[in-house]
Amino acid sequence: MALAMTTSRNGTITAAERPMLVGVAGTPFRYQSPDEDSTRWLGFPFRDGDIVISTRSKTGTTWVQMICALLIFQTPELPAPLAQLSPWLGSL
Repeated sequence: MALAMTTSRNGTITAAERPMLVGVAGTPFRYQSPDEDSTRWLGFPFRDGDIVISTRSKTGTTWVQMICALLIFQTPELPAPLAQLSPWLGSL
């Protein structure tokens, strides 16, 4: 499997340039366990500017979400609840 990442001239990654893990045949690599399945991402409507936080379950996802929010907003006073700013894909 390979990870390819490209960026536009201004250093941002557009929706078409997002990195994707691909299998040998060029199709998305599927991660599956009894409680997780990466195919849920196939139909998700990403927007330009979205940041994807991906962690295994029970490994501190909310903690990582908060760290990212603090880095983005530069203040502990968030403009909305964390669950609204960074929803879990399984809850959408």
